[in-house]
Amino acid sequence: MTSREDSAKSSRARGRRAIVESKETAAQSGQPSIPWAAYVRTTRITTGLILLYYVFVHLSNHALGNISLEVMEAAQPWTVEFFRRDAGTFILGGAALTHFSLALWAVYLKRRFTMPVWEAAQIVLGFTIPLLLIEHVVAARIAREFYGAESGYAYVIWGMRDDPWIYVKQSALLIVAWSHACMGVHYWLRFRSWYPIFARPFFVVVLTLPLLALNGFLQAVREVERLDADPRWHRAFMANQATLGDDGADRLMRLELELFAIFGAILVGLYALRVTRRVVERRHGIIEIVFPGGEVASVTPGPTVLEISRSAGIPHASVCGGRARCSTCRVRVGHGAEHLPPPASNEVRVLNRINASPNVRLACQIRPTDDLEVTPLFPVPPDMHEVRSPTDYSHGKEMEIAVVFTDLRGFTSSSEHQLPYDTVFLLNRYFKEMSHAIHSADGIVDKFMGDGIMALFGLKHDPVSATTNALRAARDMSQRLEKLNIELQHDLPEPLKIGIGIHTGVAIVGEMGWGSARSLTAIGDTVNTASRIEGLTKEYNCELLISSEVARMIGTDLSGYDRFQVNVRGKSTQIEVIAMPWARDLDIADRTS
Repeated sequence: MTSREDSAKSSRARGRRAIVESKETAAQSGQPSIPWAAYVRTTRITTGLILLYYVFVHLSNHALGNISLEVMEAAQPWTVEFFRRDAGTFILGGAALTHFSLALWAVYLKRRFTMPVWEAAQIVLGFTIPLLLIEHVVAARIAREFYGAESGYAYVIWGMRDDPWIYVKQSALLIVAWSHACMGVHYWLRFRSWYPIFARPFFVVVLTLPLLALNGFLQAVREVERLDADPRWHRAFMANQATLGDDGADRLMRLELELFAIFGAILVGLYALRVTRRVVERRHGIIEIVFPGGEVASVTPGPTVLEISRSAGIPHASVCGGRARCSTCRVRVGHGAEHLPPPASNEVRVLNRINASPNVRLACQIRPTDDLEVTPLFPVPPDMHEVRSPTDYSHGKEMEIAVVFTDLRGFTSSSEHQLPYDTVFLLNRYFKEMSHAIHSADGIVDKFMGDGIMALFGLKHDPVSATTNALRAARDMSQRLEKLNIELQHDLPEPLKIGIGIHTGVAIVGEMGWGSARSLTAIGDTVNTASRIEGLTKEYNCELLISSEVARMIGTDLSGYDRFQVNVRGKSTQIEVIAMPWARDLDIADRTS
């Protein structure tokens, strides 16, 4: 072994010890090792939700313009009036300034701007909002607070009459602010197990509310034009405009320009700070990040390993966009691991969740300051879009589902005495009927295994509905099998019999396999237990065997059926199962969500 290999081995050992020690210290103290990132994330989400609520009620008020301008005016005290008071102004203004400051800080920290399109769009939309908002705030809020000008819908819209571009800018502000907020909510919640249930109504609201608000605003504009034709209304509008006076109007114009200048100065200052940091970092020298296959990226210290690999054009999976909410960007660190800082609380949480070895880190969280050797551990498919834009559960997520296993009893031995064509015909007829039963109950056929079937329930429903649907499917399968036996009684040496096992719990659901053999499936203890339960139907001479977890989930009285404590291979403790002679006799209320 060469001295270089000895050195690399020693470095890896030191790196493992450093990471293990940092995890143990955090676990013993009960506190996150570096809580700052968690505080920043919580603050960003909280302030973003406050701003989203304001935008939501504002758009809802706009949407009332589809009824009438009068309704829009009457609804203001119940929608945005709170934010005009001192407490509301403090909360809204504080949330806006804090959220904007955190956005500036996030952009400052970002070393590379190679990122998914959605992330770039969210950043651009976020910085576009102040440009569109300044004019509206000055004309509506500041004119009201300092000059006593009316700020009702009619007066604000009437004040826009001389510049048609204001209508365009206000419409753009509406769409930009709403889009930025909804994108943030989507990418915050998309990995929650319950989010798919609410995703469809969420997107309906996302699409329809701004359309209703835009149309309501346009209806209000037309109504104000009609009101302005009335001399009495015109005098009222003119009187409101006169409260500003020439001096007030000039001051508001200057204030507006000053705010634009301040915003521009902030952006220039941000750019200057980034340039200054880059110059300072260059003085500290260049580091090399070595990837598998001998690929080397030479960079100045600062960016994360994920940013470095993206900038160098090296494929690197990252489902969550580099926010430490998944482990797909994880890497095995080699030479140079001893120079890495210990993982922060959010990284520790993910690493502990996947039971990562000491030399595994998240590429989106480590910022090397010295040469480093890394090996990405998550396979990257040829189409990077597949990894960066996951749909629902296709790339793996924990879900609480119901799993059903079925198996034909004695069919293998009886098929030995049949012609191959007859065997295939009978199996296909059986699979067709069972598949119809599964699909009718909103389940999916995971796979066919010889003369057995594995089915999943709950990919689009809550756990209670999923379990209920699994039992509905079992009942329907038994009823269909009875009819199939009558239909094929002259072709079968004896009636077909099945065993059905059902269990519910948490499983990992995702697309697994390779190439054309890639398919949606589930793995985990829940799946194994369901398979074992189905195998026990032979021992207890019943058609349907379910776990007590299934009974507890649906809350149905099954006291009339036999219960057994059984040992299941792979589990250290016994589980309770409930035996039902015939699934077709099961009495259960249909329930979907």
